[in-house]
Amino acid sequence: MKKIISSIMALVMVFSLVACSSTTKKETKKETKKETMEVEKKVENSAEKKYTSVAIDDKHAIATNDNKTFEIYELSSKYHPKLTMGNKYEFKIDPAKIQGNKLKFDKELEMLGVKVGFPLSIQGYQKLTEKVKNVKVVDTRDAKSFGEKTIEGAINLNGAEALKAVASKKLANFKNDSLKDFTSKDIVVIFGKSPEENAAVAEILFNVSHVMVTFNGGDIKEVLK
Repeated sequence: MKKIISSIMALVMVFSLVACSSTTKKETKKETKKETMEVEKKVENSAEKKYTSVAIDDKHAIATNDNKTFEIYELSSKYHPKLTMGNKYEFKIDPAKIQGNKLKFDKELEMLGVKVGFPLSIQGYQKLTEKVKNVKVVDTRDAKSFGEKTIEGAINLNGAEALKAVASKKLANFKNDSLKDFTSKDIVVIFGKSPEENAAVAEILFNVSHVMVTFNGGDIKEVLK
């Protein structure tokens, strides 16, 4: 009798374990399906985002999709095997590869409301210098402030004088021997005491020295801290 009872109890335990295992598998499948759906949803949403960008070399572009923050992306497209530095492109993200497809070139495309001197945060500046070599820095403050303390390797172009030249629409009136040190292949980040003066210097660099890629870094004090 004891043997029969023991056998029955053993069978009950086996059935219980099988039932638990089956339930666990079903729950795991549900969780996996839920996670997959969430990932697919994220991918789908990300793929719909349209980014505007400016090429900083033949394969990297600095881009924004919210007109507030910039990220640097490596882009590739069968239509644009190599990017043209300074050209502006629109693209959509492929989340799996983090690469752009169907790049749309638009010479007049604006980012953050400007065509040159794109606003760049300190974090954006740090990312840029990490990804790209030989970024040139301009300090637009007066010669005295520049001489007291500046960013290592910075070039001084007076922002107040640049602002006057731009306002009068006489860019040739802005005289500075350092303008000859810039070329169309340069990537320039401009710092100073005011974004307006930085923007004026960016316009002069674009029109006089033909610098295609300029960024407005804002107040230099944020960098010199």
